[in-house]
Amino acid sequence: KDKEEREKRILTTIPKYRGNINLIATNNIKRYDKRVLKYADSIVVFRGIINKKGNLGDLKLLVGKESAYTDQVKKELLLSNGQWEPAKFVETNQLYDSYIRIYIRMNKNRTITVLTSPRKMRNLTGK
Repeated sequence: KDKEEREKRILTTIPKYRGNINLIATNNIKRYDKRVLKYADSIVVFRGIINKKGNLGDLKLLVGKESAYTDQVKKELLLSNGQWEPAKFVETNQLYDSYIRIYIRMNKNRTITVLTSPRKMRNLTGK
């Protein structure tokens, strides 16, 4: 019976952006694309925490070099607070703080692609 209870608590939804995350890229991040000096520097990955209130915080750059571009991208992501849906336990609908990774890529044609992960929850921390 304990095993059943543990399995119920592990089934969770993933944290995600409530709207179209690519609009952040198109409307906000795109204006800083000239700050990317080389195509090789055009991929950045951030890790942050979505709290129970739907705010993104504790944003850290995991991939890419600190630059004016990454500083502006980080600022724009933090301005999206309240637009995030925190992870929750399926069985109880209880919300909890969880990690999320945000991948931002400047494509060769200067469009920007934004992806988030995890796409499915592997463990409760999301690391």
